[in-house]
Amino acid sequence: MAKKMYDDDVEFPGIVKIACYIWIVFGLIAIAQGIMFLAMPSDNLKKDELNYNYPGLVGALLIGICFAVTGLQLLTGKVLEIVGAAVGSLFIGLLMLGLSGLVANYDALTLAIPGFIAGLGLIVAGVMVIMGRSQFMAWKRAKKKRKQRAVDEDDDDDRPRRRKPPRRRDDDDEEEERPRRRKPRRDEDDD
Repeated sequence: MAKKMYDDDVEFPGIVKIACYIWIVFGLIAIAQGIMFLAMPSDNLKKDELNYNYPGLVGALLIGICFAVTGLQLLTGKVLEIVGAAVGSLFIGLLMLGLSGLVANYDALTLAIPGFIAGLGLIVAGVMVIMGRSQFMAWKRAKKKRKQRAVDEDDDDDRPRRRKPPRRRDDDDEEEERPRRRKPRRDEDDD
C-alpha cells in the first residue's frame, strides 16, 4: 500500500453539513416570517396589542439572523468551536417544543404544529452537530494544514522576488541622513 504523503484529505462531515442547512433554512424562514408579520396591516389590532407583539417579532428576527449566520459560518469553517452553537440550538428547540405544547392546549394547532416541527428540527440539528464535532475539528485542522502547506510551497518556488534596492551611502551624506537632536530649550526665568 502506498502511504499518503499528506494526511489532510479529510472532507467536511456530512452530518454537520445537514445541520448547517437546517439552521440556515430555519433562520431564513424565521426572518421571512418576522418581515411578513411586520409588514401586515394592523387594522384588527388595538394600539396596546401592537406594542406587545413587536418585541416577539423582533426577537424572532434576531434569532433567525443568528441561526442563518451561524449555519453559513459553520459551512465555511469560520467558527472556532461548534459546541456553543449546538447547545443554543438545543435550548431554542426545547423552548419551541414547550411553547408549542402550551399553544396546543388552547386548541391552536395551526400555530402549534409548525412550532413543534421547527423545535424538533433544531434539536435534531444540535444533536447532529455534537455528534460530528470531532470530524469537524479534524477537517478544520486539515484545512489549516493545507493552507500552511500552500504558503510554504509558494515560498519555495524559484521566482525572483522583488526587493528594495540597497540605499547608496556617500561619505558626505552621513551628516544629512541622521536628523540632529535639539537641545532642550531652557527658559531665561529658570536661572
